[in-house]
Order: sequence, then structure tokens, then C-alpha cells
Amino acid sequence: MNLRSLFFTVVASATLSCVGAGSIGHDKVQPFPQPAPSPCPRRPPSTPSQVS
Repeated sequence: MNLRSLFFTVVASATLSCVGAGSIGHDKVQPFPQPAPSPCPRRPPSTPSQVS
């Protein structure tokens, strides 16, 4: 058995299967859900108190 042709066949099969698995139809794409806005605004971070 010719190992070079076997190796080439395995590499070609793996390459073609990766290309086929990496593509999806554009009609199946779903948008990511967006988080709901926060009801209260964020406060600015407080500064440390100065001790004299």
C-alpha cells in the first residue's frame, strides 16, 4: 500500500470536512440576545476618604 497516497487522502478528507463544517446558511443565523437596560444609573466610583 502506498502510504503517501493514503496520507494525501486523509489530509484531503479532513480539509474538506473542516470547510463543510465551518460554513452555515445565512438564513439560519440568529442574533445574540441583548441584555435589558438597567433601571438605575451607575454611580461614579467613590474616592477614598483622606485621613489627616
